Amino acid sequence: MRRAERAATALVNGEAILETLKGARSSLIAAAKKSRPPVAAVSEVLLKTRGDEVRQTPVRQFIGLAVRAILEEAGYEVAYTGVRINGDPVFRTGSVYRLRTDDNDAAKVDDALDRMMKSLTPDQAQHAFRALRRHYPDLANEDNEIPKKRPRSQ
Repeated sequence: MRRAERAATALVNGEAILETLKGARSSLIAAAKKSRPPVAAVSEVLLKTRGDEVRQTPVRQFIGLAVRAILEEAGYEVAYTGVRINGDPVFRTGSVYRLRTDDNDAAKVDDALDRMMKSLTPDQAQHAFRALRRHYPDLANEDNEIPKKRPRSQ
């Protein structure tokens, strides 16, 4: 939300638009629950209260940023981006959100390091292993222990 609040100060009526969006929080959440782009749920309200300025590209981008911040605070995450919105007076595309899952399945999510390690050849993996052992000589044998030393400068 901090990012949205900072971005609001860069627009002429950004803070007023952000307050309008915060007031429409329940509409945003209802649209997210129905797997519809939430920006479409508030475009009519924004058009009535703010006028044609909401059709300007920087303002639309700010609205998308603010909607995302509001929904993330409510426990949602982006599921899909660039979803086509038909018949909307302001937006042509938007993002669809889903409830965030913060249980044990989240630990299974592939991160960049895992993907990188999976892409190594056996020779590259051995080289990386030796380099890690050299930089972390007292590294514990258990996977979940963090080394106590920082890597040495080369």
